Amino acid sequence: MLVLSAVDGSESARFAARWAAENVVGPTDMLHLLAVLPPHFTPPVPKAVDTYAMSGLEEQRRVDVERADSLLAACAAECCEVVPEGRLFLSKVMAHGGASGVGESVLEEAADRRAALIVLGSRGMGAVKRSLMALIGLGSVGDYVAHNARCPVAVVPLPPAARAAAAGPAATQEGPRQVCVAVDASPAAQQALRWALARLMAPPARASLLHVVSVARSVPLPMVEDGAAAAAVLEAQRWSEAKQEALAEAAALCEAALEQAAIALGRVAASTRALEPEGGASGAGEAVCRYVRELHGDILVLGSRGLAELQRSLLPLLGLGSVSDYCGLHTKYLCSSMLARKDCAHARVHQARYAVVVVKGEAVPAAM
Repeated sequence: MLVLSAVDGSESARFAARWAAENVVGPTDMLHLLAVLPPHFTPPVPKAVDTYAMSGLEEQRRVDVERADSLLAACAAECCEVVPEGRLFLSKVMAHGGASGVGESVLEEAADRRAALIVLGSRGMGAVKRSLMALIGLGSVGDYVAHNARCPVAVVPLPPAARAAAAGPAATQEGPRQVCVAVDASPAAQQALRWALARLMAPPARASLLHVVSVARSVPLPMVEDGAAAAAVLEAQRWSEAKQEALAEAAALCEAALEQAAIALGRVAASTRALEPEGGASGAGEAVCRYVRELHGDILVLGSRGLAELQRSLLPLLGLGSVSDYCGLHTKYLCSSMLARKDCAHARVHQARYAVVVVKGEAVPAAM
């Protein structure tokens, strides 16, 4: 498997490259570090100053190339501590024009090299800033790549400054890794589970504990007329029964996932939990985030139904939205969120203090 990590001058990008080397690059995998150069624009100038202007542009290009070479060398020096030089490659490409030029260049390079996973750093823009940047034609490269890639994409956040200073960018936690997989009855969730088992749990991957969770379907509160005490009691009883039935369905999904893990891996250290949705439109996402926070988990694996950009924009107006997007923006500690879609694969990670990996694809990658 070839893992493509796009780097720039930010600490988050360097951390993401090291994160990839330590977490997703297996013993036989290759890590490709990619630097995207600024696009070359040739402004219209009078003939009298054309030569002078072009010499200035050439000098700027030379500086950009030298800066990219220095950056790649620094990232490679850190990653070489984990990935042997024979499986570590460096390259530079020119960014396409437009607001999404960097993202387009990353996707093009990934397609040309048939990358199985793209890893990006995240600058940690919140939901409001992310929306405002999009309005002026800018935005998150991680979001663009995650929504348009045809291979897995990991967007990795930089840990809080204090944690990074104490542990360093190459910090690894001691003990088994806590891998949490959120499942439901959708094909995307099943794909996410298979991806997690193959890439994160199967030997020789790092020792991990598997936690399977499922959020029960929301049961609307009963509506009765004022003063109808008997009816209220009856409706409350029916609501309680429906709620327990929904939790039982979620628990059954967890047990089925656990059986699938046992078939794939044999004996596996695992636990299951059926969760009640929180209130509001983001109830399922908040329930998952709360559980992983309490678990002190390291990696969260989710399924993505593959919403198109228009759907992704309109659903929040109806009080709905993407659970994977919500978890990516609201999990407040270092972990990785893997999101799987049945039609292609990608991964993303936000500065929400954890890495998010979106996997979209029919084929399940071979074990590490």
